[in-house]
Amino acid sequence: MIFTPVINLDAASSVAQINQGCVPGLGRGPGSKNILQSPRVDKTLKILQCNINGISTQALRVKLDQLLDLAERLSAQIVALQETKLRKTTLLKADEDTDMEIQGISFVWRDRSIKVFNVYHPPNNKQLQDNFNNITGENIIILGDLNAKHPMWGCATQNTRGNELVNLVDDGGFIVLNDGSPTHSSYSYNTSEALDVSIISPDLQPLCNWSVLNNIDSDHRPILLEINRKQVLEFLQGKLGCL
Repeated sequence: MIFTPVINLDAASSVAQINQGCVPGLGRGPGSKNILQSPRVDKTLKILQCNINGISTQALRVKLDQLLDLAERLSAQIVALQETKLRKTTLLKADEDTDMEIQGISFVWRDRSIKVFNVYHPPNNKQLQDNFNNITGENIIILGDLNAKHPMWGCATQNTRGNELVNLVDDGGFIVLNDGSPTHSSYSYNTSEALDVSIISPDLQPLCNWSVLNNIDSDHRPILLEINRKQVLEFLQGKLGCL
């Protein structure tokens, strides 16, 4: 597992901060910078996640432009990308015995020290191992595509990795934000699944609003995670059944 505020933005899974519509190191805007600074202190923290499924050619970078335009319109401070398929880079592996790629950043937002982990695991027979056991504490956000299927987050079927992820989530006391909405469409099989997951520590649940957005030129749909203190009141109203 890797947890550092210094991120290689050209890795196969990237966490990038939006800065005036530019993602450093991805060929748009100023020159490459590998230090991800803390987001500005806004009323609402907005995090956009998406498996972009390749931006290694000029044609595929159209998807990146679409995603960045979306992030700019939404005023998202952080973008978490998976499966960029970029070359000439050092991949960040969680462990020598796993294909999981994981990156992390830590920043302070409204007096909270928040840790965001960006993860990707390709569809193969390798297990997730116990990498999630090393992610503990409060104010934790885990975003990504683990190719794990389970009804808990909206899949019609379940696979071994899905069962494994459910156990890791339960053991860690985490909460899956997914509401069952599909996040991935297979054009070959004409099916839709919820493959992209958003997992948080329970202390953040009252602050979070989660939604799947309209499609871009990818087989995965973007997901917006909003963290706002106003959500606490809405959460309590829902729990108490009051207006």
